[in-house]
Amino acid sequence: MGMNIGSGGSGDPEEMVDINTTPLIDVMLVLLIMFIITIPIQTHAVKMNMPVGPSAVPPKPPEIVRIDVDFDGTIGWNGTIVCDDYKVYETVAKLGERKEAGCAAHARRKFDELDSPVGTEAIRRFERIYRIERAIANLSSERRLEARKLLSKKRWDALHEWLELERSRVADGSATARALDYSLKRWGALTQFLDDGQLPIDNNWIENQIRPIAIGRNNWLFAGSLRAGQRAAAVMSLIQSAKLNGHDPYAYLKDVLARLPTHKHSQIEELLPHRWQPTQP
Repeated sequence: MGMNIGSGGSGDPEEMVDINTTPLIDVMLVLLIMFIITIPIQTHAVKMNMPVGPSAVPPKPPEIVRIDVDFDGTIGWNGTIVCDDYKVYETVAKLGERKEAGCAAHARRKFDELDSPVGTEAIRRFERIYRIERAIANLSSERRLEARKLLSKKRWDALHEWLELERSRVADGSATARALDYSLKRWGALTQFLDDGQLPIDNNWIENQIRPIAIGRNNWLFAGSLRAGQRAAAVMSLIQSAKLNGHDPYAYLKDVLARLPTHKHSQIEELLPHRWQPTQP
């Protein structure tokens, strides 16, 4: 008796997986991937600050996706949250011992959308600031902080003075006024990184990492239960950690699932993405 697995609805034979002709390990992977893309998840999105420069010493530790909700609805986490002006983050940043850091890329983008001399000048000023960040990206956090104090702070001070001057010249409600107000109202958050060498100037890195999740979030509105969400988060953690360590997620999961039945429980950490070594043929 055969069994087919499909995405449901179309019945197209080319979209079906025949268990009779497909290795068991591939079927398990198909089921795992189907679980990820079809089980919706409703949880809090926390963008944590990431190092500005790439890590120089592989392997990288696992990236953990957690759903850890306390009974009062808050998330058990403290630190600095790098975010845009989405109002939810304002509430999240006030919980516990947290700080809010702004995203310069979002501030710059407001001016990039303007077709005016003010927009052009703002982009030029942001480019000078980003040029410094690119030059110091691979420094230690201590050296990066020193460079920011010496080189970046004066440019941010000059930018703030220029923003205030331009704001006094434009009418309320205009596109230019909204672009200027975005930076001026969030100035404390935008310049938070000047006092912490571990903070990035923007959250572009994490935005790119969560883009696949954001694209599919219409499918992930509900997990059914907290435990189901935690299981999905565990699977996502393995996949993302495999990517961070340069592994093909399919090859990694296929090898791990094949080895699990006979692998010693006391040595299970050997199968984590940052310690995993593929089976020798």
